[in-house]
This record gives sequence, C-alpha cells and structure tokens, in this order.
Amino acid sequence: MKTILVIEDEAPIRDMLRFALQLANFKLLEAETGQAGLSLIQKHHPDLLLLDWMLPDQSGLEVIKKLRAQAPTQKLPIIMLTALAQEEHKVKSLQMGADDYIVKPFSPMELMARIQAVLRRSNSGATILSTHDIVLDLTENKATIKDQLLRLTLLEFKLLAWFLKHPRQLASRETLLDQVWGDEKVVTDRSVDTYVKRLRKALGEFDLAHFIITERGLGYRFQPE
Repeated sequence: MKTILVIEDEAPIRDMLRFALQLANFKLLEAETGQAGLSLIQKHHPDLLLLDWMLPDQSGLEVIKKLRAQAPTQKLPIIMLTALAQEEHKVKSLQMGADDYIVKPFSPMELMARIQAVLRRSNSGATILSTHDIVLDLTENKATIKDQLLRLTLLEFKLLAWFLKHPRQLASRETLLDQVWGDEKVVTDRSVDTYVKRLRKALGEFDLAHFIITERGLGYRFQPE
C-alpha cells in the first residue's frame, strides 16, 4: 500500500482528499503546515506528496526547495495543489521541482489520474540496488554478494532493500514497521530486532554484518564502509 502525505491547511479540502485517497486504497498522512509536513516526511518517508502552494508558515515552494536540497527526499514525487491558475505559477512550481500541478477546484477522478501517472513515472527507474558488493534485483527479489546468492526470506529482503535505499539514515523500529511491514504487520516493534538479527547473520557470512549499526534506544542505521 502506497503512502501519500497531504500538506494542506484547508480542512474541507483535506476531508475530500482523505475520502478519495482512502477509497483508492492509499495510506494517508496529513499536515496543516509546512514544518509539520517536513517532520512527517522524515519520520514516515511517504511515496508521494500532495502539497498546497499557500501554507500558514511557509509557501509550498519553500517546502519543495528544502526537500530537493536533501538526498533522501530529492526524488520524492510532489504534486502541487493551488488555486493559482496562471501559467507562470505552474512553470515556477515545475522549475522548483514539483512533478505535477493541479488547480483547485479539481475532481477526485482527475486527482487519482495524476497521482497514478506520477507514481508510474517515479517507479519506472532502475530495479537494481547496489552498494559495496551487495546487489539487489527488485524485480526478482534476488540478493547477491560478490555474485554469490544471499539467502533471505521476503521480509529480510525487503528490510535490506529499505536499508540500501536509505543509507546512513537512522530508522526507529516504528519507522521500519511502517515502511517495511506496512499494513501487513502483525508483529511488535521487538520483532524488528529479530529480523535485523537474522539479516545481520546472513550478511555475516560475507563479513558484512557490521554494516547494520544499532543506535541504542533509537533504532538502526545501515552504514556501508
């Protein structure tokens, strides 16, 4: 299930978006200010952002600028929502790094079409992740190290894929449960420790267990050396 963050200060619009997105089977996060939205992005790493141009604390363009300046969010898909229909505003938002632009009022059908189009574009990139001799084929769920097969369960593979996508980023157990297990999770946060231990053991066969660092009381960090 894909997660979409809505940063929008108008409650009626958030209500409409909530209904439409949940009906389309998206997981929804909501924020009324740019700063609150940026905090949610750091914590939950959504798959797409619906961003209002005019927010109480800062403009949507400022939010985009901050996101595009940081490696973890440089490629986060962003659709700008605005009542500003002039071409110059559309051009400016796209130049700043928005992936699409939709003018209020808009229909849920149009919104869903634009979301799906942006997600397709963002998912059409490479299906191979690699770092320091670790290679993951996301299409075949296959992991190798120095061309030798790394035997992992599906959840262990997904956990390693998340780590490779977010190198050096501290991840709490809650974040990993949300991002790796998602709505399928029927585990406690302590179960994350078990899966990390299993993944470390698998990497240990190639002397790479030290890539996963435990930050006591905070979570885990994948730091390839």
